[in-house]
Amino acid sequence: MSEKNILTIDNINPRLLKKSFAVRGPLDLRACEIWSLLKSNNEKSGSENPPKFKFNETIIATLGDGHALGMKPITFIRQIMALCTYPGLLDDHFIKWCKIFPPDVIRRVETLLDEFPGGCIGSYSPSPGYELVRKNIARFIDRRDNLNDSNVIDCSTYGITTNGCSSVNQSYNGKKSSGKFPECDWKTVFVSSGATDAIKNFLALFIQASNDDQRPNEFFKSGIMTPIPQYPIYSIIIAEYDMLELNYYLNEKTGWGINIPELQELYQRALEQNCQPRVLIIINPGNPTGQILSLDDMIKILRFVHEHKLFLLCDEVYQHNDYYDTDDVGWRSFRRVLYEETPDISDEVEMASLYSISKGYAGECGIRGGYIQFTNVSADILDVFLQMALSHLCPTTLGQVALDCVVNPPIPGEPSFVTYAQEKDSILNALNLKAKLINSRLAKGVVEGIEMNPIQGAMYAFPKIFLPYKFILHAKKINKKADFLFAEMLLEEKGLALLPGSGFGCNKHGDTWREKSYPFHFRITILPEISKLERFLNILIEFYQDLRITWETTNR
Repeated sequence: MSEKNILTIDNINPRLLKKSFAVRGPLDLRACEIWSLLKSNNEKSGSENPPKFKFNETIIATLGDGHALGMKPITFIRQIMALCTYPGLLDDHFIKWCKIFPPDVIRRVETLLDEFPGGCIGSYSPSPGYELVRKNIARFIDRRDNLNDSNVIDCSTYGITTNGCSSVNQSYNGKKSSGKFPECDWKTVFVSSGATDAIKNFLALFIQASNDDQRPNEFFKSGIMTPIPQYPIYSIIIAEYDMLELNYYLNEKTGWGINIPELQELYQRALEQNCQPRVLIIINPGNPTGQILSLDDMIKILRFVHEHKLFLLCDEVYQHNDYYDTDDVGWRSFRRVLYEETPDISDEVEMASLYSISKGYAGECGIRGGYIQFTNVSADILDVFLQMALSHLCPTTLGQVALDCVVNPPIPGEPSFVTYAQEKDSILNALNLKAKLINSRLAKGVVEGIEMNPIQGAMYAFPKIFLPYKFILHAKKINKKADFLFAEMLLEEKGLALLPGSGFGCNKHGDTWREKSYPFHFRITILPEISKLERFLNILIEFYQDLRITWETTNR
């Protein structure tokens, strides 16, 4: 590299150097590389190039990418997207000949084409999203939060179980609202190219003006209260915006619950350091922890943000992934709890909710579709957010089409309904079964040195594994984190890919010493097909037990 380079590490934006996205980090990249090498070796079987590894398959459990790990796409969504991208297939002769596309799909596509400028999905949409899609999202939110006996459809008539039926009712395992809430205003909904774009735009609202700005402020920086463990995109964006990340720690002993006294202490400590906390971020269901917040915790959170005038950002992208079997517990939206459980502050708490088609049962990660919906936010702030959207031109149009299919699914009587609901039911039931499999294999007391809170929602297990102290010292000597080294060895020696908990901000040991070992966490996605997941667990447990024997008896 020439010394005359205009752009160097020394003169680029220093905030970018703080970025480290563990989810797509070196372990995931190496896993993909090994997978490619194994595939190449298999294609060259019998050649002069012998396999490089001691295993013949990789099982990648790093990403929440359903389709990459075998989840089948929803037929209805793909049919709609196919016709929207190539409306020439709507030709009467072709439709009558192929008989692939049901009449309700064709009607839906014709409605969407009327919404597209020029009748073409390749044209720009309005910057906050198609009006039709935004209105359908608002109706989806109303159905989700206002469920009552009068609008529940008995899906057992169609041979569909509870999870599949929620595609119509949005009942989330039958849990019913106690009353009618204010209707969601579609103008508070902004479509985005996945949840990440919405997060970036949202947090940009809180970048603090400096003291010499036209709007002087006694506080130097805005503080964003973020959970640990957490999905690391928040840390990355906060660092990029030069705000202060205020970490609060979820309580593993209470199922990754919220500790309100700790939040109070964190808030006061930030003020003393000349930082003004502005936002509290909640991820529910949890990533990477797989927990669902209790109703009691949700009420306490709403009271806390109201007391301290904090904006509540609710990351609810895994809301369809609820593995509770009983009606009285499980996932509820913060919007619903605000109106149902805290009516005295229901018009005062400002909050926003995030949603994405990448998760849930759709799994359309690469299509990039999502939304952010605001509650109790003033019209002038909504206008500022609109101006921000205008500068980004528009969210992906194909993502909006897929999003519309999820928030406005087929209903009974339409030709696509049964297939749609059965496919959704199959996906969610399979995830539920895999969550229970991992719960049974990694629960405390099953394997010595491994403990895990049960997976309640989302797509991840987050077990705690006690690593030998000598192994930790060895990792330190070679300048690696112990959990990273464990994951690296597991990948290189056994072909299993998981993510170390340090990439999610955790593994601060405290006083959790146990028999010359320390606990470390690891995130494992539950998405691989169940036979692969069983092999993954068997190999992981055997590898861990062998590692313990080696390092607890070694003289190194």
